[in-house]
Amino acid sequence: MAQKAELALQLEQSGMLQPYIDLSNIRVKCEEKAANEHVLNFHYSFKEYLKNNKAQY
Repeated sequence: MAQKAELALQLEQSGMLQPYIDLSNIRVKCEEKAANEHVLNFHYSFKEYLKNNKAQY
């Protein structure tokens, strides 16, 4: 925790804290979007598989 506080202080002193926060928020949004897209693609693929193979069930 002390290291994170020191990093935050250094970023603030150099005027880079807000850009760091913004970039971090963008990264989180990208990760969430990628995870959601992955789940959605799986859902559609599975649904298509079931539709194409329903005679076997």
